[in-house]
Amino acid sequence: MVDYDGDGRLDLIAGSDDCCNFNGQFFLFRRGADGTFGARETLGTRYSKIQPPFFCPRTRVYFADWNLDKRLDLIVSFNEGRGVFLSFGPLADQGEIEMSAQIGDGEHTNSILCKPNVADWDGDGIPDLVVTIRMHDKRADSACLFRGISDKEGTRLSADPTLLVSPPDGARFTDLDVVDWDDDGTLDLLAGVTWTEGAGQNFKARSQVWVFRGIRADSRSQQVPGR
Repeated sequence: MVDYDGDGRLDLIAGSDDCCNFNGQFFLFRRGADGTFGARETLGTRYSKIQPPFFCPRTRVYFADWNLDKRLDLIVSFNEGRGVFLSFGPLADQGEIEMSAQIGDGEHTNSILCKPNVADWDGDGIPDLVVTIRMHDKRADSACLFRGISDKEGTRLSADPTLLVSPPDGARFTDLDVVDWDDDGTLDLLAGVTWTEGAGQNFKARSQVWVFRGIRADSRSQQVPGR
């Protein structure tokens, strides 16, 4: 939810789950004066100033003040692991947004599988990224932290992610949200979790939302116990 058009009302922004989405499309539903939402509008991203991703399937979007100038910025990632991209505000009311920078660099930031969640996770005053990534070991699709590093452009991240929590064997995290769920002053994680049970006619797909309370970046990584 974000006031995309500057009219003082929160609008609904949704990513795209289209695997054939080639230009980073996502969707806007404007909130009217009566509190209802209008018809879906398609927004896009363009990459004329930076090297674009090869293609942009399953767009994930997040709005946050990434460079701490009191204006909302757009952070975009793709669910096929194509990197994390940034457009500095003010965004105004644009139908297509010019992405101005890539956040971070390297193998791990190209393995992000969910929307980019922005929060000052470690309390140093610099925004961090909390995401799920696919790691090359049994911690696949784990929740990880990329620490933000202060620099002039505001695009640097720690080179290696910090593991926050990983799912039990056979399960995967499909998405995350960072929120103070229990209102105790400490950030918590909400994770969408999927797994399968049985085989053949007894096959079942399961999904739940799990809450991880008060995980801190300076604490030892957590392994979720088996279901």
